[in-house]
Parts: sequence; structure tokens; C-alpha cells
Amino acid sequence: MKKTTRSFRDDFKWQYWLLIFALVIILSLHIIAQSSHSPYHFLIYIQDFLPEAIAAAISAVITNYINDFNNKSLKLVPHVIYPLIAGTVLFFAILFFSGVFSTVEIVISGMGDGQFTENEIQRINDELSESNKNLKISLGMNYCRIAGQTGDGCPPVNVNRVYSLLTARIESGENNSDIYELDVIWIPYFVKKGWIIPLDQYRNKSKIRYTFGVEQETGRFVYKKDGSTPYRQTFVVPSFLNVGFLMYRVDLFHRLIGKDREPSSWDELIEWLYEVKEKYGDEYDGFVFQGARYEGLMCNFMEILWANGGEIVEENGVPLVNTPEAVRALKFFGRLLRDGIIPKEVLTYNEAKSLEHFAGGKTLVLRHWPRAFYNIQHYRKYRHLRNKVNVMSKPLPFKGVARASAKMSLGGWSYAVSRHAYDSGRAKPAMEVIEYLTSEKQFNESLYPQFSGQGETSIRIPAHKLVIENAKGEKDTLDYAYTYLKNHYYRTRPKFPYYAAFSEILVRHIHQYLKDGGQTAEEALKNAQEELNKTIPGLKISRDSS
Repeated sequence: MKKTTRSFRDDFKWQYWLLIFALVIILSLHIIAQSSHSPYHFLIYIQDFLPEAIAAAISAVITNYINDFNNKSLKLVPHVIYPLIAGTVLFFAILFFSGVFSTVEIVISGMGDGQFTENEIQRINDELSESNKNLKISLGMNYCRIAGQTGDGCPPVNVNRVYSLLTARIESGENNSDIYELDVIWIPYFVKKGWIIPLDQYRNKSKIRYTFGVEQETGRFVYKKDGSTPYRQTFVVPSFLNVGFLMYRVDLFHRLIGKDREPSSWDELIEWLYEVKEKYGDEYDGFVFQGARYEGLMCNFMEILWANGGEIVEENGVPLVNTPEAVRALKFFGRLLRDGIIPKEVLTYNEAKSLEHFAGGKTLVLRHWPRAFYNIQHYRKYRHLRNKVNVMSKPLPFKGVARASAKMSLGGWSYAVSRHAYDSGRAKPAMEVIEYLTSEKQFNESLYPQFSGQGETSIRIPAHKLVIENAKGEKDTLDYAYTYLKNHYYRTRPKFPYYAAFSEILVRHIHQYLKDGGQTAEEALKNAQEELNKTIPGLKISRDSS
């Protein structure tokens, strides 16, 4: 009898191959969607359905095998081994050509020579490699060098200068960064221009934890998708914070006028300063702050405005700078300058110069940021002030104003993913880098990065809820800063896209009034309001932006 031979075609069952290949493709898409390297934007929208599809495909494969096994028609080699081998080859081929196994380099524009020193970048890349992230970071635009600063370390940057150069390079298409490190006041403009993207679809919510309301106040905006329907999206992840401090020479107040407690209001503090002035003449300066024509003056003006119970945003969202409270705030500075409580050279001071003046030992009150108090505590240059300077336990109001109205300016920096990263398929890996940089582990390993420049050490306060909750210490810089954050003793400056132009105009008029006194406070603010109305027509601030 002639023996019948069977070919591969005779034993081929197309349904097994189809099911295996379908399973492989769905599983591959799921892995690509979950990886850091997916350039396929459509996967963002279908990845929630992929696990169910994988389960359904596996169930179909198993069901077919069981049925054929029960019917004694299942053949191991042609029906099982061959499709599994082919499926495995297809699986790794898809992953290889999708780029899952490649290393993605994420470019950050930010504080080079600050937290992004060469050694720090190498440490971060080593840790990313050890955790099998297939990610690495590099520094793009170096904010510490952008304004021609040279030498070791990172001096306090001129945020106005960095903002101008950074936005000019983005406008011209010269900047190809995946992540921008943004000052809190830049964020609305970057949202308006479409230079950064919403992060909600990329965030791993279990990994990111924020400070007390700071995420909402610095990075969450009403964003009009179609010009009529607003919806809330988060555009930044806060990294480091800054909050204004009012510091005073507790030893001088005790020795000169016998005051052993902190004042309860600005009015009482000013009374003490005038008492010292009356007894000692020009031997002591009363109050020093950042009074040059830049954003520092805006922070100081806003704090006095808030302490007066004032606002510069009406209920309808339109900014109104010519108000009775604003006039009182401006007259406050003018009177103290005229009477010599504030030295005139303050109008040329930035952060470094105001700290240097205070360090001279003949000034009673300094408005600054936490880094000034840190330097006084730890830097050898300021050892003569150690244990002689206190931070006000809370912001000071003026008499007749609710204490809750008194706030200090919130500053700081946040990370955002660029439109360039999205267009290049690197939005998800960029978000993974941000999650890494803002993790509790990273903040605890370098609790407030310190870097020297121009005679002082800069510190930045980690914007992480758990770090803040676990902060301990007595009369320490971080302890004071976290007390202000925990108790909400801060406010953001107005949030709207053209804040930079708004601030520049208002600061110019304030500075001119303080410098020459050629017009009244009322006239200065009236002129500022008129220029704002002409320069930024239809300007409106969303009061629902936080």
C-alpha cells in the first residue's frame, strides 16, 4: 500500500497564525505605549484598551488550542511551535524597529552649573542607566551662562535677561530643548504661545506629589482648546520654590531701643525704625530691599500692596494698578526714602547688593529670599551676623488690615515639556525625566542644591510635599521656608500671558517715581495705567487660573 505523505500546507491552520500574530502585535503596542520611546502619538489614546485586547487574544488562542486538543487534531510542531517561533521573531522585530531598546537623549534648558553641573548630569545618567530607563540627559541652554556670566558656580541669574534671550531663541527656532526650566512668572506666556504642552496624559500620578497648593498656583491654567470651551490642564511640575523673607537684626533692636520681640505690623516696625533714626541719626539704615528697575522691585511692591489689603486685579479680571491701596504702597516707599529710613542706593540694588549692604552690620531690616538667611547662617563672610538675625515668623500687615492679607511673593522654578519634544516623539521620555528629577529620592539626596557664585551660596527649596512635611529644624532656613509654605504665607504674582510687559511698565513708573519724585504717587500710577491700556489693549487676567 502506498504511504501518503503530508506537507506543511496540509497541517497549516491559518487561525493559529492569525491569533498569535494578533497577540504579538497588540502586546508590542502595549509595551511601546508603556515605554519611554514611543513616537506614535495615537498610542496615547488607545493604550488604556490594550490590556483588555491582550487578554482577549490570549483567551482566543488558548480556547482554539483546547478545542483542537480535545478533538485530537492538535499537532505540536505545525500548530504550536512554528507560530510561536514566528511570533517571537516578529515581536522582537517590532520592538527593535520601534526604538524601544535605544537610548533617548533629553535636552534640558535650565540652571547649568547650578543643579546641572557636569558631575550632577553624570550622576543622573548613571542612575537612569542602572534603573534600565534607556534615558540620558544633556544641558541645552545654560541659564547661568546665558547673560555672559563666566567662572565657577552659578550666580543668581537675571531672570529678565534669561527670559528675553530664551523666548527670542524659541521664536527664531534656534532652541531644540525637550524640557524647559521656567520661572513661575513665565509659565502663562509659554502656555499662550503653545511652546509647552499639557502634562496630564503623560503623568504617572502615583509618582508625583506636590507641595501645599503650589502645583495649582504655579502650573494649572484654564486653557481654551477651541476658543470657547475652557478646561483645566497642568503644564508644569514645580521643582524648586522661593518665598520672600523679612529679616531683622534682633540684637540691634534690643540694644538700640530695647525691643525684645518681633513687631506685630508694618506700622509698628516703622515706628521702631523712626525711633532708631531719631536717636542715632544716619548711623543706621532702616530698611533695605531689591529696588533696582527689575522684577525684584515688583515683588517688593506687591508685598506692600498685599499688606495694605490691595489687589491689582479687579473682579472682572482686568488689572487696575491705580487704586487707593497701590497709592498707599507707593507712598510708603517714597516716604521712607525721603526720610532716610531707606537709603537711596537701594534703587540700584539686586539680591546680591542688598545682602552685601545688610552684611555691613548697620542695617536693621532686610527683605530677601531664603538664600540670604542661609548665607548668614553658613557662609564665613557673614559670620559676624550669625545668631543676630531673625526671620519674621509670619508676614506683616498694616494696621486695620486682616493679617491673612499679608503675604510674601512666591518664586521658584518648574519643569515643562516643550512642543518640540512632542513633535519629535519625546514627550513621554521627557516626562519620565521630570518625574525622576522631582522625586522624593532626588530631593532627599541633594536636599537643597548649593552652588557658589559671586561671593554667596544659592539654595533652592525642594517643591515636594513629603520633603516639606518631614522637614525638621529650629531657626533653620528650610524650617522657616517650609513654615511659610505650610501656612500659606505666600502668593503668586498675577498670572497672565503678557505679565512680562505688564511688570516692565509698572516697575518703570514705580522706579521713576521713587528715583526723582517729579510726580505724585497718584500721577505715577495713573500714567502706568494709561500706558498699560495702550500697550496691551484688552488685557484681561483670568481670576480662575489657579
